[in-house]
Amino acid sequence: MTKRPIQAQKTSWAIYHLKHTPAEFVGIIDDAPDAETAIERAVEKLGVSQNERGRLLAKRRVRSAAQ
Repeated sequence: MTKRPIQAQKTSWAIYHLKHTPAEFVGIIDDAPDAETAIERAVEKLGVSQNERGRLLAKRRVRSAAQ
């Protein structure tokens, strides 16, 4: 019996601003290799202001390539 092929996974990151409880959702960054890179891309792409940059959090989201 042959094994089923492993589906390729794409990693995306949900970016949150940690100022209040609950944290404020800022946006999603696709295909960043790590959290630091995702935050850097969010600053550029989503236009986060200078004084909010130190309070960003990136949470990893994994989804299959079929989605």
